[in-house]
Amino acid sequence: MPDTVQHTPAVTGRIIGIDVARGIALLAMIIAHLYPLKGFAGAFLEGFPSALFAVLSGISMTIIFSKRGAVDVFIRGAILVLIGIVVTPYAGTIIVVLKALGIGYIVFALLQIPRWSTKWASLGFIVLLAVSGIVRVITLHTTLHALLREPYPIVMWLAYMAAGVLFAHWLRANNWQVTPFSTSGFLAAAAGVVISVLGVLARDWVDSAYAVATRNNLGIAVHGFLDAKPHSGGLVDGLATIAGSLTIILLCLLLVQTDRWVFPLKAMGSMALTVYLGHVISAGIINRGHIATQYPELAIATVVVAVVGTSIWAMFFRYGPLEYVLGKVARTGSQAVNGLSGKRSDNHSSNHGG
Repeated sequence: MPDTVQHTPAVTGRIIGIDVARGIALLAMIIAHLYPLKGFAGAFLEGFPSALFAVLSGISMTIIFSKRGAVDVFIRGAILVLIGIVVTPYAGTIIVVLKALGIGYIVFALLQIPRWSTKWASLGFIVLLAVSGIVRVITLHTTLHALLREPYPIVMWLAYMAAGVLFAHWLRANNWQVTPFSTSGFLAAAAGVVISVLGVLARDWVDSAYAVATRNNLGIAVHGFLDAKPHSGGLVDGLATIAGSLTIILLCLLLVQTDRWVFPLKAMGSMALTVYLGHVISAGIINRGHIATQYPELAIATVVVAVVGTSIWAMFFRYGPLEYVLGKVARTGSQAVNGLSGKRSDNHSSNHGG
């Protein structure tokens, strides 16, 4: 196994900035699904919201891993995959992201990636980015399994989550705190904005579709590997969306130290699974069988219900309804598995005792 991180205290309580960033991701995803914007602004709703979800999942997974271990993370991943499979027939034109996230949880739990040292996690992240670009080239030549293709190519999704793990390592090294309004933090965020903008602009420069249409094999290899198209899994798309995701997260941590003014976003972000499934199912009922188009009334209603509903719920309960059930099942399953492992270890010791 690669070198592991040194023991550091696990985070206590919720990190407000992370919840706010997750709330922003939910709002962006709802708008992208129900009222997609046009032009340059709309380009940032293509690929960025789901990538932000994936990076945040990597951060959350690392925190859960440090508190409850690999079995808990594995069970959560399996449940997310199961929910994704069950919900997909009712999602209409929306492609459910839960299967990709769940598989990421399972893979990272099996390999215990959240425990890897920053050096090895960084190497894994780089390898995943490169492999994702290679897989993209292959998909332009032939048909691969749906998990390897857009809109949620699993290799890039693992890279997103690895970026989240690395960010969590950085947070842990800083005792889970970010200096408010720090100059270095804003400079890093500015660099992230530049990379994101360049990535969006590159969608007009890196054109794998034209290379395929002209049967230019060299063009397919180069443009496919670098592909900037949203959800493609190409290198430019990956770097741009990761930079954008980390920028949003960093800005939330820099600017939000209390939930006084952002309580609705924090509440919404703390119940991401509940809100996401409510949105997907309600949207699926409306647009099932139709070509994706704009639903402004549903978009407004979804946002209002999500913001108001989660805010009221958070005043009385610590966890969202589905978050509570997911955590309870994962915790119970983890305790059962660990209990069985402990009994086997005790039996093994007694059988070999003096």
